Amino acid sequence: MVNKDYYAILGVSRIATTDEIKRAYKQKALQYHPDKNRDDVDAEKKFTDIREAYELLSDHYKRSLYDRFGSNDIRNYYFNTDSHTNFRHSFSTDNSHSSFDNNSTYDPLNTYLIRSKDPTTFFDLYVTLEEINKGTTRKLKITRKRFKSELNIAVKDEKVLEIQIKPGWKEGKKK
Repeated sequence: MVNKDYYAILGVSRIATTDEIKRAYKQKALQYHPDKNRDDVDAEKKFTDIREAYELLSDHYKRSLYDRFGSNDIRNYYFNTDSHTNFRHSFSTDNSHSSFDNNSTYDPLNTYLIRSKDPTTFFDLYVTLEEINKGTTRKLKITRKRFKSELNIAVKDEKVLEIQIKPGWKEGKKK
């Protein structure tokens, strides 16, 4: 997984102020909004990256985690708003003549960094023909990084899984 450079995505320096980040977000969000770039197949992806960058860098706590650990070490957390909600919230005004949706149902409680379910991971497990014919149980050791918020660090977590191979399983079988 590639470590995302959220500062580069918004085109700001690592010492940018919150106001500079907000200005950069508004400019990039307008530039890459999917409704304005219907012919660009990457517009939605760029817009999502811009939204993630803004959401992370505009929050002091999330930004400090990112500066300390990078995006890979906080990947077990996710941003709980869609791109359009953040866009509408950032551009909403009290001006009834605004060209953006003023009736957005922005919920600030949905913008916090929250723990997600562990991502699905696939491993190749090689077994013999005899093990497939008779069935068996195999052990598989997996290692992953987890963020320990109470310690404010990323740690390696090892787990041993018991995989039951049932008689007659075909190649490529997913548990």
